[in-house]
Amino acid sequence: MYGNLRKYGHVHRTEIQAGAQTITPTLAAGLGLTQNWGVVISDVTPRGPADTAGLKLRDIVVAVDGRPILGLPGLTAALYLHAPDEAVRMEILRGNEKILLEVPSAALAFLK
Repeated sequence: MYGNLRKYGHVHRTEIQAGAQTITPTLAAGLGLTQNWGVVISDVTPRGPADTAGLKLRDIVVAVDGRPILGLPGLTAALYLHAPDEAVRMEILRGNEKILLEVPSAALAFLK
């Protein structure tokens, strides 16, 4: 982050153009998810990076760049700390199948 601020004069944040929410037991039961904790993908921007990589509604994010994701704050932190010019490595659970995706990132610039 400091490197971006020094180089560009502002911070670049990684964006994959997908919405997510924390899974609760009630949400898991209502959606028929295979686990009742973690983060579920709730929206994917058409033709955005997440869509292009194959991320789908109801995918459960298990890990980002090898870091386990236990809730929405963990996903937010992982994307915030990720280098904006590199693909985001995501491990997801789709039903009972674990899938690895390389999601290109769209960097958003924030003024200092």
